[in-house]
Amino acid sequence: MVFTSNLWSIWLFRNATIHGKTPELNLAKCTAMANATEFFVISHSLCIIPLSFFVGVSWKKPRQGWCKLNTDRSSIGNLGKARAKAITRNDENEWVVGSYRHIPKATSVEVKLWALRDGFELARRLNISILEIELMPQLLLASCLMLIA
Repeated sequence: MVFTSNLWSIWLFRNATIHGKTPELNLAKCTAMANATEFFVISHSLCIIPLSFFVGVSWKKPRQGWCKLNTDRSSIGNLGKARAKAITRNDENEWVVGSYRHIPKATSVEVKLWALRDGFELARRLNISILEIELMPQLLLASCLMLIA
């Protein structure tokens, strides 16, 4: 791969020289070295981690007469731009209400809490009194640690 990349750099240098655009030889050498370095850094930093188990992820409807609040979040960095989403479905898997919020700067835990808050607020406005919520234990632990700090 490095050989091919360097051969391509030499070919470009040759074509530029033939067509009267005498490029600097040092630039061609630097480009070839940069390509080789980039290849080695990328190829040696890749690490394939084998999965020892699979976790099936699926939505399970709530009990009869209940609604279920699901939240999702995404962020750029752990302190950066983020989006929080909340959706409530009934026991027949029908969409009841949802929300979407852009957050200029927050941690992933803060974003999850915003999504929960928005979901609770929408449920309150619609008088949904029986609401099922699934939370990851890491969120609860992180929330407790934030309160202690």
